[in-house]
Amino acid sequence: MGSTIKPGLWRRGVLLLGVLALAGCGGGSDEGSRYVVDGIRVKATVNKSEAYDIEINGGDCELTVAANNTVKRLLITGLSNKVMVEAGTQIEVIDFTGGGNTVYVPKGFKTRVVNTGSDNTVVER
Repeated sequence: MGSTIKPGLWRRGVLLLGVLALAGCGGGSDEGSRYVVDGIRVKATVNKSEAYDIEINGGDCELTVAANNTVKRLLITGLSNKVMVEAGTQIEVIDFTGGGNTVYVPKGFKTRVVNTGSDNTVVER
């Protein structure tokens, strides 16, 4: 007494789920003392006057941290993300748990890096 799904209907359902997943590509959201980037290929710039945390959960995202910001914790759990840190910005700790991520910082930038994840780098430019 089981139900049967027609093959054409099954394929359309799977296709619809895939389209919905891509349509929900996410973005950046400001949650007070935390800025969160979720999704695929999100491009955003964050500029806040008070100290805050950044969390990047997406993949292939590009985030710019504007000049003279104070970031307590930059947590990158996603894959293949790029973070550009502008001059004058301070980051207390970069916490990598994802893979293939790169954080570009100004020359002479000082921070603490923890949980190096897999193939993550901090590059002075």
